[in-house]
Amino acid sequence: MPQTLDDLMRELQFDHSDLEANRYGELGENQRTRLRQMRMRYLIGGIGVMLGISIVAALFFYWGISQDNPILNIIALAVIFFDALGMTLLGRHYALLSAELSDGTIETFEGEIERVIRPQGRRAGQYLLRIDDAEFYVPKEVFKHFIHQARYRVYCSPRTRTLLAAELIEER
Repeated sequence: MPQTLDDLMRELQFDHSDLEANRYGELGENQRTRLRQMRMRYLIGGIGVMLGISIVAALFFYWGISQDNPILNIIALAVIFFDALGMTLLGRHYALLSAELSDGTIETFEGEIERVIRPQGRRAGQYLLRIDDAEFYVPKEVFKHFIHQARYRVYCSPRTRTLLAAELIEER
C-alpha cells in the first residue's frame, strides 16, 4: 500500500506548485481547473436532468388533458416540484463552486487521519477520511493512499469541502 506524496498527488490531481500555493492558503492552478471541471459537470448534468424531467412532466400534462384525468395533472405538478427541488440543489452546488473559484482560498486541517468505511448496500461503501471534526468523502483509490492514524495536513475547498491536496507529516 503506497503512501508517497507522488501517489497522493496523482490521485488528488495536484502538483508541487499547487501544494506551495496551498501552504499560503490559496488555490493552485490545477486545483482551479479541477473545480472548474466539477462546476461544468454540475451545469451540464443539471441541464440534462432538467430537460428529461420536463419532458416527462409535459407528457403527464398532455395525457391528463387529453384523457380529462386530473390525477395525471397532479402527477405532472409533483414531477415539476421535484425537478425544481433537484435543480435548486444543483444550482446551490454550482454557486458554491463558483464562490470558491472567485475567492481562491482554501482551508487547512492538520492531525491524525481516521479512515472509515461506511457500508452502503451489498457491494459498495462510502470512503470517509476524518481529521478532528472535518470529514471528506473520497473515492476508494484516494482512500487507500492514506495511512490510518498517521498525521496529515490536508487542504480543501472551504464551502464544498472538496479534498484538494494532502501531505503526510508523520507516520505512526
